[in-house]
Amino acid sequence: RARQETHIASAEGALHMAQAALRRWEAVPHELLSDNQAEQLDQLRRDYTFWRQRLQAYISKRKLERGVVYDPASRDQQELKPWADLSSLEKQEDPFSGALIGPLTKRRTLRTSKFFYDLDLSRHIL
Repeated sequence: RARQETHIASAEGALHMAQAALRRWEAVPHELLSDNQAEQLDQLRRDYTFWRQRLQAYISKRKLERGVVYDPASRDQQELKPWADLSSLEKQEDPFSGALIGPLTKRRTLRTSKFFYDLDLSRHIL
């Protein structure tokens, strides 16, 4: 059982990091993402949701066997908040706080240029 708990904790940690990364990318203004980046982001969110649901079902089953109440919906409500709904403290505690997002491609009529986005300051960085 201890080994199972270790594996569950490891999977939860990986999902926590994935959610933090996805939340930041999803907070980038949509018009700054290329079509390819937007499609990849949508696919990554679907993959994440699939694996989170599988883990939550497994945890629920194991806890039920031990007579422990476990509500995945309440966990989802707390853990899956979008960036805009996080408190200032939650944003500061984000594991990717201070990290730039990108590279992104700004399209211009004659040329394209790469840039990064600073979510914490809501600005582009060339």
